Amino acid sequence: MRSRPVRLPLTLAVVLAVGAAACSGTGELRDELEELRAEQAAHLDEERALRGRVEELEESVAVLIPPASAAGDDPLADLEEALAELEDRVTELDESTASSDEAAAAARDAADAAASDLRATLDEVRGSTEQVRGELEELRTLYETLRDRVDRMQSG
Repeated sequence: MRSRPVRLPLTLAVVLAVGAAACSGTGELRDELEELRAEQAAHLDEERALRGRVEELEESVAVLIPPASAAGDDPLADLEEALAELEDRVTELDESTASSDEAAAAARDAADAAASDLRATLDEVRGSTEQVRGELEELRTLYETLRDRVDRMQSG
């Protein structure tokens, strides 16, 4: 990525040459010629500075993007392959997450159904327990009544 050197316009070079020839005796023209030469020197200095900066940037780019190997590998192809692998991995993770979410939802639904069934069974057991207690009380009352009668019959 070499850049072309910056060149002064041809017209400026011609003006310098004509100015040098015409300035044989005039002080004002000599001053203008000196100014033009100073501008040319400044432009050359800027060109050298720009070339140095371009070289620095090219070195920085060379560090960031390693050169292709002897086999002709393209570093961008390697990056694209790595990107494709990452995209595949993200897709797999998305699918795994969706599958996990579905499994978790199914487990929550099953747990809710089991809890509902358990509550219904518990209510049934409580009702049966209350019924058995009531029957037990009736039997106890009947037993006490019979015992009182038996005791009266035996005593009297």
